[in-house]
Amino acid sequence: MPKKLSRPGSQKKKMEPTIVVALIALTGTLVTGLLNSSLLLEWLKHRPQSEETAPSSSPFPSNPAAPDSASTSSEGDQTCLVDYFADVDASKQTSIEVGVTAQDVEFPSRDLDTQGPVGPFGIRLTQNGRTIGALHFLFFAESELFKLTSVVDADCQLLADYSNVHGGDQNAIENSGWLNLPLQEGTFTLNFQRWGVNKFRFNFQQAK
Repeated sequence: MPKKLSRPGSQKKKMEPTIVVALIALTGTLVTGLLNSSLLLEWLKHRPQSEETAPSSSPFPSNPAAPDSASTSSEGDQTCLVDYFADVDASKQTSIEVGVTAQDVEFPSRDLDTQGPVGPFGIRLTQNGRTIGALHFLFFAESELFKLTSVVDADCQLLADYSNVHGGDQNAIENSGWLNLPLQEGTFTLNFQRWGVNKFRFNFQQAK
């Protein structure tokens, strides 16, 4: 009996379902990959901006801040003088800048007319706003005498080599007298005056 010949193309038709399945699987893989890529791109666009950046491997800062010398000096002045003026009432403290020729300081009461010593008073001496020295004194109204109790430099270290310009006791400055102050920034003179009923007047100059 003659053998049946298979039709051309019959085997091709049998393979078509397998190819279709493979194509579907490949298409699904490609679509999944594209979706994942799209999701990744969206995440990168909208990722949180607060994430910390990795620290630099360089041991040196990229933009080091310069120290503020004025601020540092001011803080140092405050720390030092708070302790130095701890026993001086705020109403009896004042600052005197180099170059002033007639600075009047008025006090809130008429206590300059009382008998015996009045004070202590505190003076902060400045140059361009920076502390260069300070001093404590008592005032004896009946004698019109300014009696220094201590004089310090910018670091609140006691000075010993100041002097009364008119000679005699370095701590006893008569009304309208002058104090000679050798400080780190130069030599200065400070004039004390009883002025009016309840005022002191000061003249603070740098010696030439």
